[in-house]
Amino acid sequence: MFLSARLRNANLLVSALAACLALHACFCARARAAESVPSVAVISHITGLNASDSAMTRGLNTILTFKLESAPGVRVVPDTEIDAAGNTVDTAGIWAASDKAVRRAADSLAADLLILGRHRTRNGTVAAEFKVCSAGGKVSCRTVAESASANNAAAMQKNITAAAAGAVNQGLAKEVRSMPFTGSGSALDAFFQGVDLLARGKSADAFKSLQKASAADAAFRDLWYFMGKYYASREFNYDKAISYLNKTITRYPKDPAAHFWLGFAYYLQGATMPAIRAFETTVSLKPAAYDAYAYLAMLNKDLGEYQKVENYYRRALEYTPGNAAAWYNLAGIQAQMNKPQDAVASLRRALTLNCGAFLDIARTDADFARIRKNAAFANLLQEFSKKCGKK
Repeated sequence: MFLSARLRNANLLVSALAACLALHACFCARARAAESVPSVAVISHITGLNASDSAMTRGLNTILTFKLESAPGVRVVPDTEIDAAGNTVDTAGIWAASDKAVRRAADSLAADLLILGRHRTRNGTVAAEFKVCSAGGKVSCRTVAESASANNAAAMQKNITAAAAGAVNQGLAKEVRSMPFTGSGSALDAFFQGVDLLARGKSADAFKSLQKASAADAAFRDLWYFMGKYYASREFNYDKAISYLNKTITRYPKDPAAHFWLGFAYYLQGATMPAIRAFETTVSLKPAAYDAYAYLAMLNKDLGEYQKVENYYRRALEYTPGNAAAWYNLAGIQAQMNKPQDAVASLRRALTLNCGAFLDIARTDADFARIRKNAAFANLLQEFSKKCGKK
């Protein structure tokens, strides 16, 4: 059944998140090339921090992640991918601006930028520090520091997250400043504790803290969004995820990240049309949300809407032209539409970007059945067999 197939792939979807259901949406299996939309990984460096500062570091970095997820023109590496990367993310090495550590983490996460955050509170002042590293070409790192009074929760969050977002581009800093932040210090402290406790595997205590946060601020957008995302990606409890995300959207209807995760929850629940509506809303609010295009392509393929599938992959490639998997998926749908010339051209782009990942699969993929005897298709496979050193 279609629903059970989705549920069987739930762990794969979440660990790679960006529409990685089998091959046909493995948007994360891409060469890290220069993209029109940068991919950013926000990582916490807590080694040597006391318990309070560790919780604040994780909490503030989580809020920064959420703000970037809602901002235009940037893709954020999901925390599930960062967790799955494990030892390939050496926070001490990145903090020391080690070329090897930065490049290894960036390659593992397919990230254009790494933002490593580490924060402390002293005498009522939050001293935030970020190491922002790029591995495009030569590794380069710079430090972004921002201080803010801990007595004004909203201003503190806004100033610190905007400073980090500005390291990606100054337009993002302005976008982040316009977003909602809780003004309740007690709600924010409880949220920080909850995030930290969950990271340390203490879920029962974590949810008590998160409930305190909710009681202290009934309009805490980042808390509702956190809960919706958590239940969708960690617990696979889609009813709870949908409830929290709808609560977020009711108050903040132009929140693209909440609409995306709502679509994700509906997708795995097997609710095709609600998922499509949620992802369509996502891309209307954030046109560069190319992960949403991947889901829209998959869902419309299930409905037999092949022209829409082709259109959605083309839209995704406007923002991620270096995405080998998207080119491969586009080639597959074009072959099924009996467009051999277009299919061969798209497959050439995929193989040029990542021959090793897609050449063997293309030889037997049923999507290419209609063009398998096409001379240009056969010649393309033969050409890249020589280039890749495969028989």
